[in-house]
Amino acid sequence: MRLTTIVDPEHKYWDCQKDIGGGERCNTANDVNEKECRMCGYKLDGTERIMAVNDNKEIIGELHSVDPETGVVTWEYGDDFED
Repeated sequence: MRLTTIVDPEHKYWDCQKDIGGGERCNTANDVNEKECRMCGYKLDGTERIMAVNDNKEIIGELHSVDPETGVVTWEYGDDFED
């Protein structure tokens, strides 16, 4: 596993998994450069499990943390996330 604040070149989207009620999750693909879900408004803060996704819709990592003071996002990448 590799922790980094630099976005992997293959990382294109993050999948929002926020609970939106009724047992449903948002499941919206958001551009990796956006810090807020375009559908439900969830802001990346590290409280939800968020997957890092490439152009082929393969999971290549996940959100590790977001610094609450600076807003710097740390991603975790590695082979364990591949389908």
